[in-house]
Amino acid sequence: MKDDEGLIICLFGPCELDTSFNDKKIFIKEITSYPYEFLVTFEITVSEPVDLVLKIRKPIWTKTLRLNVPFEEKKGFICIKKQWKGMEKIILEFEPATEVTGTVDGEIYFTYGPLVLANPIEAIETRTKEYGIRDLCDTHYRPAHSKDYLYNGGSIKKKNGQLVFEAEFFNTKNQKTEKAALVPVGKTILRQVSFKQPVK
Repeated sequence: MKDDEGLIICLFGPCELDTSFNDKKIFIKEITSYPYEFLVTFEITVSEPVDLVLKIRKPIWTKTLRLNVPFEEKKGFICIKKQWKGMEKIILEFEPATEVTGTVDGEIYFTYGPLVLANPIEAIETRTKEYGIRDLCDTHYRPAHSKDYLYNGGSIKKKNGQLVFEAEFFNTKNQKTEKAALVPVGKTILRQVSFKQPVK
């Protein structure tokens, strides 16, 4: 997007943009694996020097961030005001945190930055229809075992360098407290996303 001061970056994802500001050509390349990584690099190339403010939306979930250039925050945006020359790199890194949030029906769920976390359920895969084309089929998944976890407020720990978390849950099937994994919903097939809390 644009305004009178410059360009506005609202979304994060790998992309390229050819645009202009005050009749100066600008090319922006965004390099990132967001939302599974929290480092975003912008390569900004201008045809000739141009003064503008680059505004980057600050996600509501981030408490702290790092940037390789001076900036200020205004109205939910990270603002970089400068004269741009040649090709410059802006390197932005968000620092997410694990949060526990309540649902309207009294259950809770976990987030890590923009990601919703879930306990993956081991699945048994059955191909239900073949189409005569390699790897094209309908597939049905069913749980390999039955379990339902309650969450009683224990700590959540992140494994170093991975988007895998560990938390303590109460297994209603075997009546035992056990540790279980939480991973991003997008990396699961079957899963438990929200958790009831034990009745006190």
